[in-house]
Amino acid sequence: MTGEDFMNAIGPFERVWNEEREDYDISFDNEDLFNHVRKKVKIIARTSSEDKFVLITGTKKRGGIVAMTGDSITDAEALRKADVGLCMGSGCEVAKDNSDLIILDNDFYSIYRSIKWGRAIFDNIRKFIQFQLTINLVICFITILGGCTIGRVPLNIIQMLWVNLIMDVLGAIALGTEAPKVEGDSRISRKDPIVTNIMWRQIICMAIYQIVVMMIFMYFGEMMFFKDSFNLVTAPLRNEATDEPLDPLTLDTIQFYTFILMNLFNQFNCRIVVDDTYNVFSGLWRNYFFILVVGFEFFLTWLMVDIGATTIGSSLIGTANLTPMMHLVCWLVGASVLIWGAILKKIPAEKFDYIAEKITLEEPSENDPLNKMFNHATEIHAKARRSINIHNEDDVTKINETQPRGFAEDSKVSDGRSEEEDDNQHNESETQNLVHPVQGHS
Repeated sequence: MTGEDFMNAIGPFERVWNEEREDYDISFDNEDLFNHVRKKVKIIARTSSEDKFVLITGTKKRGGIVAMTGDSITDAEALRKADVGLCMGSGCEVAKDNSDLIILDNDFYSIYRSIKWGRAIFDNIRKFIQFQLTINLVICFITILGGCTIGRVPLNIIQMLWVNLIMDVLGAIALGTEAPKVEGDSRISRKDPIVTNIMWRQIICMAIYQIVVMMIFMYFGEMMFFKDSFNLVTAPLRNEATDEPLDPLTLDTIQFYTFILMNLFNQFNCRIVVDDTYNVFSGLWRNYFFILVVGFEFFLTWLMVDIGATTIGSSLIGTANLTPMMHLVCWLVGASVLIWGAILKKIPAEKFDYIAEKITLEEPSENDPLNKMFNHATEIHAKARRSINIHNEDDVTKINETQPRGFAEDSKVSDGRSEEEDDNQHNESETQNLVHPVQGHS
């Protein structure tokens, strides 16, 4: 089909100025006719700039996504109108300015590679969000629970910083550098949510599993690992005389070690964000960054625990020496998240559709439970500030009422007199300083 045949097939139309978008739109006399032609046509030869503009605008009006390639001045309007404008590296400057991407090597295969990597990056963002939300939920819950029940947090400041480094910088490097799949990724719609029901299943169920493990170690660890029991609230962490770590600090070290290992192994689970893959190690050899980063995390975590056997290391890191059996238990419990991750795939993802619909990260929604909680907390904070301001104003009013009436006026008058006297003395001293040198000279 030629451009002339295409224009005759779609029927009459006219350009209409859209004030909201501040751009021209197309109004067809028969939109169904245009839609029929658009679905049927494969190639349009000898097209003008007007033909391209009509095809792109009409397709976008029907909800389609359009990519346009061009390199001449006449293609500038169509490149700007398309969702993705692609210009060849040898094209004119006007076409390049109106395009979104410039193909420097003038090879159409580069478009395929860019689409493939774009889908991979979107997939990597999902993997990272899945990992970070899980570790954030667990660490926030354990921190609040430990502070409210036993009066301390199982992880100290240095260990919290290491957790923050794992879930932010190192986690982004490990999970954000996954290469595209060999067989290719599925197409992504603009309506697809970032966090799917499959991801919510993994996040919620994995967080619950880790919270249960941490609570067992927090409240029953003294019976599991030590012969002599101790009070979880009042027992000191170190010997006051020798500063050596005691059993409560050893229990905190076990909790820290287990928590880090569970989340390091969970990074392998987070590499998969689809429902039909059980092998979390597939394609691992193609991502050297993941291997290096995760290996570094395992080594440094082991070093932070092992250095607790020394006096200086225990004081700096806040860890204690662990027995070989304690090390083995921590590693087995940490690796158990791989088995738990495989079991989770047996749970139908449709059970988490309600959560995926209510909690969206793409745009704010009034029905979002997180937004409701945030708005409610904001209202409480505003009411508290207003009540504090009113209380301060009442206190000031009471002070003014209890003061004698003439006290403020007398103080102002006395202050004014003292200021006038100081000014007069200052002026007299300056006059004397100016007069004496003149008399001496005469």
